[in-house]
Amino acid sequence: MQRTKKTCHSPLLSLLILPLAACSPQPPANPPTVESSPTIEAGIPTPSPQAAAAAAAETPMQSPTAAETQANIPEIEVPDPDPGTANVVGRIFWNEQPVTGISLLMCETIDLAEGCLGAAFESQTDENGVYLFANVAPGEYDLVVESLDFEHWLYVTAGPQSGAEKHRIAADATLRLPDFHIFNFDLAMTSPAEDEAVSAARPALAWEAYPSASYYRVFLQEENGTVILQGEKTELATIAPTVDLKACTYLWQVEAYNAADIKIAEHDGYARFQVVDQPQSC
Repeated sequence: MQRTKKTCHSPLLSLLILPLAACSPQPPANPPTVESSPTIEAGIPTPSPQAAAAAAAETPMQSPTAAETQANIPEIEVPDPDPGTANVVGRIFWNEQPVTGISLLMCETIDLAEGCLGAAFESQTDENGVYLFANVAPGEYDLVVESLDFEHWLYVTAGPQSGAEKHRIAADATLRLPDFHIFNFDLAMTSPAEDEAVSAARPALAWEAYPSASYYRVFLQEENGTVILQGEKTELATIAPTVDLKACTYLWQVEAYNAADIKIAEHDGYARFQVVDQPQSC
């Protein structure tokens, strides 16, 4: 599931962050409402198809497995929808714990710049992480959930195997969606600092250890898109490239996962640094 920030976004997410990518977005002044919809993120470098395919094969699911998903579909008692309408119900988790009081929006269309367009519905999770959209007009909708920092929005997809952003809502039925796991954007990457120039051919990339993290995935690429690390796994809060870097500008990102292979945090967008004084340049 593909990162949304109320402004910009990140790399390859099957969980889709109103995703789409993020490069140093600026947070909005206030959280969006149905009247003032969220701006979907756009704009982070896209890895090559080969790198994306390799990452897809190696990167763990952002959500439970298909069998777990079926087992986790909430058996929530909901009244029948009004004739000709539908209900949508599901649960939101962070680090395997239900999230209370998080807002969700279901929109006929989500625009990268203008947010919700057309019909829009709003819901909020209860103490069990359960949300309910009641008596929704049939149709196709995007469903997004607010992150814990209230500055990003994530697409709620139809399940771990699904990249579809649209949900088809049929009349006179209740659509029960799989449990959905959100993540934070507060992982602190410390070295190299933003826009720092380093002369080492294999500089150490470092970040602050994240509470509850079992391991990390690290992404590093040249600004032109050439991938150096594609979701490289490490249990340490540091890693170094396995090849000499060229004199070039680089972008990097770190994600934190718990022991159940569920992503719990990432840095807020890709950070940038420069490598200098190397024999080759990009």
